[in-house]
Amino acid sequence: MTTGARGYGEGGVDAILSAETVAAEAQSLAAGGISSEAVLALAGAEPLLTVKGLHAGYGKMEIL
Repeated sequence: MTTGARGYGEGGVDAILSAETVAAEAQSLAAGGISSEAVLALAGAEPLLTVKGLHAGYGKMEIL
C-alpha cells in the first residue's frame, strides 16, 4: 500500500494561499463589496444570464 499525498496530480503549490491571505482578501472584499460592473467583466463579452436586485445573505454575510 502506498502512503503519502494523493489527488489528481495536476497543478503546483504556487496556487495555494495561506489562511492569512484568504482572510485578508475576504476582509478587503467585505469592506468594499463587489460592483456589478466587476462581476460583468468576469463574464466576458456576453453574459448568459443577468440577475438584477438579488441579495444573498444579510449584514456582513451579504455576498451579492
